[in-house]
Formats: sequence, structure tokens, C-alpha cells
Amino acid sequence: EVCFDLTSEAADISIGSIGAPSGWNTVLIRTQIGNEQYYRNIREQNVMFIRGKPGDIKLNEDGTMRLFYDNSLEGEVSYLDFDLVVCSTGMIPSKGTDKIIDVMGLSKGPNGFLSEIHGCLKPQETKGLGIYICGCAAGPKNIPYSVSTALAAASKAATLLSHDTIVQELIIAEVDELLCVGCHRCEKLCEYQAIIVNEDDIAVVDELKCKGCGVCVSSCPARAIDLKYYRDKQFEAEIKGIAGSEIDIMKKISTKIEN
Repeated sequence: EVCFDLTSEAADISIGSIGAPSGWNTVLIRTQIGNEQYYRNIREQNVMFIRGKPGDIKLNEDGTMRLFYDNSLEGEVSYLDFDLVVCSTGMIPSKGTDKIIDVMGLSKGPNGFLSEIHGCLKPQETKGLGIYICGCAAGPKNIPYSVSTALAAASKAATLLSHDTIVQELIIAEVDELLCVGCHRCEKLCEYQAIIVNEDDIAVVDELKCKGCGVCVSSCPARAIDLKYYRDKQFEAEIKGIAGSEIDIMKKISTKIEN
């Protein structure tokens, strides 16, 4: 998204400064859905967009540059010769990102930026209670999108601070101390750092941090962890009740058919 904006601006600037009456400005680009509106006007001014991923650049004997690229439309590696090749600069996380992640117990995405819990269901929210991210902290973004995410983060923070008390979700993990064997598996798998094993080798749940995701429940080899209101015994009783009622119905149907 950001690289695309910079590339489009560079193409527009080159046309405005040196013009392109007889030549072509070629842009290799991959965009997100919905960004076509940004370059419709530019491609009408001798700017040719190619859908693909740039690769190696080699210098020809005549001084021109040969750019190899992955042509995603034709499914093959192609090349073009240019007088000048300009690459758009990418964006990387700031130097203090890793320190923030360690201090606040947050998570990061595959590119090193801070990660949200869910981009669609819980945008701007992180694993830390009351910690929200916006703008380029979560990845490269343009100015309009950065402003909108900043407003969303500020709104969520204001909503949290507007109450005298914090409403905690009741569906959280609980540990049966008699069954816990202190294997540390739940502690290693919990993304929210909401469960730790104490000195007595018993898992302890931090109720404020726990989100009730159930990862620790499914990973416990001793079946020592349950979710409140979603205990295994409750489901077992429901399954037995449903299965028993179906068996009774089938018996009644078979009896009527025989009669």
C-alpha cells in the first residue's frame, strides 16, 4: 500500500518534471484490492503498469539496464530493458519495537511490526489489556489509514478509561491443583502470558490477562484445566443427553413400524 503510493507519486513527478512525450515509464507493481483508483489517471500519461514482482537487474553492454521480473499474469519470468531503474523504498519497524514487545509482552507479525489480536474482529487491540496500536506501528500504512487507525485506538482507550471499573470476561481458565503436574506446557503455549507455574509446580491463571481462548485447556495432558461454564463434564452430560434422546426416539419409531 505504501510502496504503491510512493511509486505512483514518483511516476507522476517524473512526468511533471521531464515529461514523456515519446517514451514510457514502466512500473512493476502489486497492489491490494481497491487501489485501482489511485493509478487510473497516471497510466493514461504514458505510464505502463505491469503486474509482477521485480527480480534481478543486470547492466547491458550499451549502458541500459535489464530488469527481470516474475510475470504473474503469464506465469513466467520476463525481462525489460530500461534507461533508468528506480526502486521504491520499503518500511521496517523502528529500533525500539523489540524492546516494547519484551517490556509489554506484546506479539509481532512476520515482518517485525507489532501485531493486533485480529485485524478484522479486534483491530488495534493487542494481547496487553488497555494497550492499543495504530499507524505504522502495526505495519506500513499511508496517511489516511494511519489517521483512521489512530482515531480508532484513541476511541477504544477513551472507552476503557471512561468506566470506574473494568468488566472482566467470566469465561476464563481455571486449574485443578490436584490434577496439575507442573509440566509448563500451558505456560509455553499461552500467547497472553496469563498462566504461569509457581514454585509448587502448580499452574496459576492471571484472571485479568486470560482471554478464555482455551489453548491451555486443549494442551493440558492431565486434563487439569477447564474453562468456566464450558467444563468437560458439562459437554459430556450434554452429549449423553442428546445421544440418549435420539436413541429413545429411534426405539419409539421402530416400535411403531413393527406394530
